[in-house]
Amino acid sequence: MNILDYAASVPTPADWTAAFQQAIADLRTRGGGTLIVPAGDYPTGAIRLYDNMTLHIESGAVLRFHQDASAFPLIDLEFEGIAGLAHQPCIYAEHAKNVTITGYGTLDGQGSYWWTRQRAGQNAHPRPYLVCFNHCEHVTLENVTLTNSPAWTVHPLYCRNVVIRGLNIKNPADSPNTDGIDPDGCQDVRIHDCTIDVGDDCIAIKSGTEDTPNRQVCERIIIAGRPSPPPPATSCMGTAAWCWAAKCPAASATSWCPPACSTRQTAASASKPGAGAAARWRESS
Repeated sequence: MNILDYAASVPTPADWTAAFQQAIADLRTRGGGTLIVPAGDYPTGAIRLYDNMTLHIESGAVLRFHQDASAFPLIDLEFEGIAGLAHQPCIYAEHAKNVTITGYGTLDGQGSYWWTRQRAGQNAHPRPYLVCFNHCEHVTLENVTLTNSPAWTVHPLYCRNVVIRGLNIKNPADSPNTDGIDPDGCQDVRIHDCTIDVGDDCIAIKSGTEDTPNRQVCERIIIAGRPSPPPPATSCMGTAAWCWAAKCPAASATSWCPPACSTRQTAASASKPGAGAAARWRESS
């Protein structure tokens, strides 16, 4: 299925939200399938995926998420370990199986709208993640570019069997809380061959906080690059290359191969908790 099949319903100025919703609804009646997004610019609100769906974003395609809080409805979702109402992530799946986002296109969260509101204390509810899988199984996210995330960029939450590979994640150095990849309470996750340049932690392995209602440990998390000569395949630039998240109660049976990572000590990040720990890890690796 091609999103251009629904172009007739797109208003002027362009808003592809309803087109994506209808295309996904049609796929759902078929039990799943692939939605192809060819090269072009697609302004849109929040998108939700369901069982057995692949969102294939071709090279030259940009999903540009609206700078408007009303385009991201409030849902029940943990944000930084605290349960409550939060804005729906730009791309979201919940209690779904066999969900894939792939292709060489771009997801642009246009996060400056949210960052400005955050600094001014104007966000009544937590900002949307760029991509969040919540209680999902058999998830794949590969090759896409993700940029300008409103908050954390990729957030698997209570998921099993997750593959994240070949991503290019880039958020400005001064963007608040724009972690790269944050598995939280997940099992069997492999992260490899990604390039991450963000305003906070590049990869943070989490298991909730003291305020999380039903904390789960992370288990069997692998972070790796190819065992090849430089330049390595997995590279990170942020306030922390990778870390066990603060207040993380436990993460067990986790193995990893150190990627090529470095930390960025900006005026905004130098005083952040954990920045020194990240630097010490780099020096000892």
